[in-house]
Amino acid sequence: MDRGDLKYDLMHGHCKLIPPRKEQGKESNVPSSELEDIEINIANLIEEIKPVNNEVGPIERIYDLRAQMNKTGQITENDWNTKLISAVHMGCVMGWDNKGTNQAINDFALATVNEVICGKTTPLSMKEAKALPEWTTWKESMIKEFKALQEMGVFELVKREDLPKRTRIIKTKWIYKIKQNEDGSISKYKSRLVAQGFLLRWGIDYYDTYSSVVGYNSLRLMLNISANTGEQISQADIVNAYVESSPDEDTPIYTTLAPGLEEKDPSEYVYKLKRSLYGIPFSGRTFQRVMEEFMHTLGFKRCVSDKCVYIKWVNGQRIIVLTYVDDLISMTGSEALRKWWKEALSKRFKKMTFIDNCEWILNMKIDKGQYADGRNWIQLNQELAITKIAQAAGLTECRRTTTPMVEGEKLQRTVEGDKAPDEEWSYPSILGGVLYVANLTRPDIAYAANKLTRYLKSPNSTHCQALKRLVKYMYTTKHVGLRFTSGSKNPFRLTAAADASFADCEDTQRSTLGWCQWLGDEPKGVISWGSRIGKNVALSTTESEVQAAIELLKDVLWTRDFLAEIGYRQTGSTRIYEDNNGCIGQSNATKGLRRARHYLVALSALNEACQAGDVHFHRIDSK
Repeated sequence: MDRGDLKYDLMHGHCKLIPPRKEQGKESNVPSSELEDIEINIANLIEEIKPVNNEVGPIERIYDLRAQMNKTGQITENDWNTKLISAVHMGCVMGWDNKGTNQAINDFALATVNEVICGKTTPLSMKEAKALPEWTTWKESMIKEFKALQEMGVFELVKREDLPKRTRIIKTKWIYKIKQNEDGSISKYKSRLVAQGFLLRWGIDYYDTYSSVVGYNSLRLMLNISANTGEQISQADIVNAYVESSPDEDTPIYTTLAPGLEEKDPSEYVYKLKRSLYGIPFSGRTFQRVMEEFMHTLGFKRCVSDKCVYIKWVNGQRIIVLTYVDDLISMTGSEALRKWWKEALSKRFKKMTFIDNCEWILNMKIDKGQYADGRNWIQLNQELAITKIAQAAGLTECRRTTTPMVEGEKLQRTVEGDKAPDEEWSYPSILGGVLYVANLTRPDIAYAANKLTRYLKSPNSTHCQALKRLVKYMYTTKHVGLRFTSGSKNPFRLTAAADASFADCEDTQRSTLGWCQWLGDEPKGVISWGSRIGKNVALSTTESEVQAAIELLKDVLWTRDFLAEIGYRQTGSTRIYEDNNGCIGQSNATKGLRRARHYLVALSALNEACQAGDVHFHRIDSK
């Protein structure tokens, strides 16, 4: 660990920490010199600054300064918090390319942002929580959380003098979160005791950390199938999920006592973790092993195409379970299987909640209904997320917009002389939220969002105006979601389409590719889609269409395998709608191969899929 690493700087206190001066009758202010010293130090532009007070750590000192400056809980564009975050990220630009260091920098930057929900401030430390009017509520939630951990046997008191030499003791802290209902109101105040696991060293204190989660394509497929079969979707949430697993025997973890709820003298006693705790890098991995063993014991079969999807058949009835860390989503048409699954969870895990009819899943709202002709529909909606994005951009009171972008608008990269953006919000931050919605429930904005990502590095005023129009369109149509409808012919037959916009990038002359796929002969809700710029310049419209078809082929082959595993094997080839005769001929290897001599390797994948009977192309006119 060298100078320049974030952990090194924090442990050695390379910040000039000057207590703020207080004047009679006035609020204390942070001296500008102290802010400058902290910013310069984080940017690694000086050799070393000796701290004035060695007893107060830099993190605690920064939180204290922030609390004194931001008593209102609001963050403005040019305040100290924003400058601090910019300085932290500057550290990455200055060459801190260590993966652990970069992760710690980003985590710290995100933790410094003050979150405000319904006028209530989310505290970033226990000291800050004590200064809030809701301290009694936060205290009760802390006690509730600590008692739950004790009942689960997480801690074992150990004397410091009995520890092996050079044992690394990890500090603990309280993390606070205000939970929201689907309408945005406050659900509960949640406190969680976490360990500062960034002090653990990979390869010495731990090894494996990876924990997989279910793919959104799998989730959308399940909802589509449910709309056609009428199977009920339920959700289970395992409380304190990571605590259900235990650290490996060869990697013992010792932590300090819980701040504010110490049972013994913290200078003499520490905790030995008998179960994993949030904040430990490998907690997610150990909990995934617990889930795998649990599902295998119950007789579930794990899908090969998606490791977080399990299926079990009993007397011709099935239950499918999707796992997203501690959120378990199940689908079955059997009431007996649903009750059996609920009882199995209750027996294995000490605390869990079970919702028979799922209405809110992974920050997405699920609506169900029926048309007058008897057809059922299920809709995924992110209205709350879209509203938050519009609020962050200050566009909730703007004029309505019915299109995501201006027709025929040509955007170009920023050059010298272009007007710089003067908006109060961050272009990357707002666009990140837009991409989150576009990739989950709104394929109608995928093209516009993808186009704006090309200018993420250096946006100008024109790019910001285009992004504002897109956000206004999203807010105007925030009630629109991804709807799956029953009643189509061949409801479980996979169908797809691909298209390309030839050389439409003004800067690189590359083409924009687009594709989607759905179940049924007619699109009654797409299950996957994509839009991105080509990896290289296409020399003809045919080549650009082939590029789009290759991207679609990746999704189609995976979806066919997944459908086969859950009981919907595709007996015929998947139809791909295409409007370019040259692309169809080259894919079938019947004509135009001489013109494709510079991309024959890529084209071979399409030829092989067509000859194997996995896909076939169908001509459709452009509209």
